[in-house]
Amino acid sequence: MSEDKPILYNDSMELISITNEEIINNIADINSSNIAIFRMNIENILVTIPIDRIEQFLGDSLSEEIIFYIEKNWEQKVIKFYEINKASAPGKPKIMKPPGVMDPVEKYGNTNEMIKNFQMMSIEKREEVLDKSIESLHEVQSKKTALDIHSIVKMVDIIANTFYTNYANLEDNLSSENIKNNLSGIFVKTGWVMKMIIEFFKNNGTAYESYSEIDRISTGSYTIDNINKGLLWFIGFSLFYNDYIDQGLVSKKIRGEFRDKYSRYYRKRMNESMTSIERIIKGGIKKIDIAKDLPVYAVGALLYDIGKIPFIGYHDSDESYDVNMVKMHVLVGYNMILKTKKYQFPIAAMAAFHHEYYGGKGSYNFTNPILSKLNQKKRTDDKAQYFITYDEKEFRDGLALAFFPCKIIEIIDVYNALIHHKKNSHFDAMKIVKKNFITQSLKVDPIIFDLFLDFKQKCGLISIQERKDIDSIIY
Repeated sequence: MSEDKPILYNDSMELISITNEEIINNIADINSSNIAIFRMNIENILVTIPIDRIEQFLGDSLSEEIIFYIEKNWEQKVIKFYEINKASAPGKPKIMKPPGVMDPVEKYGNTNEMIKNFQMMSIEKREEVLDKSIESLHEVQSKKTALDIHSIVKMVDIIANTFYTNYANLEDNLSSENIKNNLSGIFVKTGWVMKMIIEFFKNNGTAYESYSEIDRISTGSYTIDNINKGLLWFIGFSLFYNDYIDQGLVSKKIRGEFRDKYSRYYRKRMNESMTSIERIIKGGIKKIDIAKDLPVYAVGALLYDIGKIPFIGYHDSDESYDVNMVKMHVLVGYNMILKTKKYQFPIAAMAAFHHEYYGGKGSYNFTNPILSKLNQKKRTDDKAQYFITYDEKEFRDGLALAFFPCKIIEIIDVYNALIHHKKNSHFDAMKIVKKNFITQSLKVDPIIFDLFLDFKQKCGLISIQERKDIDSIIY
């Protein structure tokens, strides 16, 4: 290894260069010890390479031109890892998880204890928790922190505290009418937290390759992990979506390919007139208003699975599939949010309708019953002229089958389940979505799926060839 001068990463970690050969010879130890490998991206910013993709980078034809970096004391960390394992169980070696960057947030995976702690807090104490989260985000902004594993850990700390604070308040609201006047502070400060997380992503610009760090979140609870990942992927994808529009790619790619690539799927659900983007999305594809709409959508992405918490024992276990138990989380979450009368419609809608799948096979089919009760008049799909609308009233009145933010969180939820619950690779997960959720039965939206696929490719999670293979799945 070269004895070049160490470089400082994130103001705390010294990195040194490491050759391809050294990585290859020590790949097993590096992976087992959860040691990060870094490289410079095209913007000359240090980014980590996901552990499960190191070998792919080494196999790249351009890898000889890439300078890789690693922690200066990585060899000592490997030795310590094996010493811990050796001492863990004499006579019968037991693999133990080495100390890692996620250790500080594992407490949030102990849901029963966290729920109890937050329920015992006063309203004022819960607001103080959010105040501290806001202070942490101000610190992140002032330091112009990069999107890396350390900032992701900080985000998990902030998101989990914000989530548990909201859950405690929503639970209190269900059991006591006296709390209604005390919801405003938590609601307003939750909105501030979302705006500041959005700003953090905006400040990191198009450093999409760093987003892969989101998938390393691990608290010990699948549900809490999913809540954190869902929110961060939602915000990241929303900003990518806007950037995609700004670059004029809607006209260059989607509009030009619409008839040949997309219309066949939409015709399965509606008639032959589905021949343009404007007939799919009312008004066409347009940017998300970052100041007005995205903070509200982000709260929805934070709380969309909140209905799982009362049944966390089932959702975090390997128990056999219980369709009634699974569907219950949608209704519970929706009712918790709706009853506050503080949270905007998109937040309740994202909780209620993230499994609707255009009413196709596997859909919960709750859209019409829920909205009919909410509107106090029958709502059907009979007068639907569009697949998606950005407008709440048009969705509630049945002019469109789906509400825009619900279709975004829907695909992120499917993605997270396939990657983290079913343990598929990114490539296999995307193939499953294309085959089972689009070609065989129209569930997720084909255009949004393609944009999400572009996003994952930009994040370095899908290769060019894998993208071609997914695109080739037509029937």
